[in-house]
Amino acid sequence: MIKVFVFAALLFCSLFGRVAYAGEESQPAVSIEKYDHGFFIPPKEWDIVPPEHLSSKVVIGFVGKASKSGFRPSINLAIEPVRVTLSEYIKVLKNLYEVDRENRWRALGSVKTRSGKGRLTEIDTKTELGPVRILQMIFIKDSHAYILTAAAHKESFATLYKEFLASFRSLTVTENLEVAISELEKKNLLQKRKEELLHTCEEVILSKNMSPTEAFNDPSFQEMQWKPFEQLIVNEYGDLGPYWQILVLRDMQKEISLLEEKKSP
Repeated sequence: MIKVFVFAALLFCSLFGRVAYAGEESQPAVSIEKYDHGFFIPPKEWDIVPPEHLSSKVVIGFVGKASKSGFRPSINLAIEPVRVTLSEYIKVLKNLYEVDRENRWRALGSVKTRSGKGRLTEIDTKTELGPVRILQMIFIKDSHAYILTAAAHKESFATLYKEFLASFRSLTVTENLEVAISELEKKNLLQKRKEELLHTCEEVILSKNMSPTEAFNDPSFQEMQWKPFEQLIVNEYGDLGPYWQILVLRDMQKEISLLEEKKSP
């Protein structure tokens, strides 16, 4: 039930802007490309939420199977620029949640992610499908907050807690996605295939007098080069999670778009 996920995403994103610039004029949204990648590994076999169902600051979301109540558990990652410390962020967040007396908010201490320590909080609230428990982890690096939010119907929350915590701990914030690859052989393989892909695309640009975008969309390039590259990412790097895979493909497509347009003599 996508609408339940949207409820959670909209709730938290409506709060984020007020936390980041409390007492200041609103600021324009910052492009994801201007700061480090943040990614995490969701519970296995959860579905990706279509982008059109996400709020502006939520970069990725996943939903699991519905509980007896019809509520689908969810987990999402939001990223936003901030001008406050982690402690200040938590304090303002607490005050915002407690404005609604039906919400029950509490701090659960710190949690160690792959990129450092974050702060864990828990919120109990009510929805049209019954009581919901929300687990939220906030991590701040280089003036950006990375907020992981997991929600489940209260009756099924206990069975999902370990999976939520594992996803939170997997949060990685890095400039280079390849640092997440632990096996040197796989790291070298990815670097090699990326170089080959760029070289082949440059050849298409030159031989067919195409722009980088035209070369990328060329049916032959798609069939012989891009689709095999996608399959490589899916088959060989599944342990890094679907969002890591999406980011790698997105970055590769951006690199191709930045190739110089070359005309044959």
